[in-house]
Amino acid sequence: MGTDPDFALMFVAPMDAPGVKLISRASYEFVAGVTGSPFDYPLSSRFDENDAILVLDNVLIPWENVLIYRDFDRARSWTMVGGFARLFPFQACTRFAVKLDFLAGLLQKSLECTGVSEFSDVQADLGEVVTWRRMFWALSDAMWAEAKEWNGGPGCLTPSQL
Repeated sequence: MGTDPDFALMFVAPMDAPGVKLISRASYEFVAGVTGSPFDYPLSSRFDENDAILVLDNVLIPWENVLIYRDFDRARSWTMVGGFARLFPFQACTRFAVKLDFLAGLLQKSLECTGVSEFSDVQADLGEVVTWRRMFWALSDAMWAEAKEWNGGPGCLTPSQL
């Protein structure tokens, strides 16, 4: 963050404000759907995570949309106080577990197709991938099994911080 208080800033920018541009790359999923099928592009047609660059070109941010201004303490602590740090590990574990489901299945089928699935060292390596898959699903399950009530209102829960 540095030492310049001008960089201790957080705000909400309306996406339709003049000067706001979102530059996205082409979706791999869309391209795979147009040029072939999910069978032709098994990874990119299923696990596309679009990314983009947000450009703010002389955008006016209304003062009521400024959340943090020149306050290093708040800028450094918002992830914990705002709940972001409690929520993103659950999303990350679930996302990775789904990818590991696919990769473990793909690896198993590849080993069967090449005729090496019965080799003990290959089975050990496959077992390691399956273990990682089960671990990430277990982490996701445990975060919700041990969920805590959150101060967002009745019925609001937040995943456990294992």
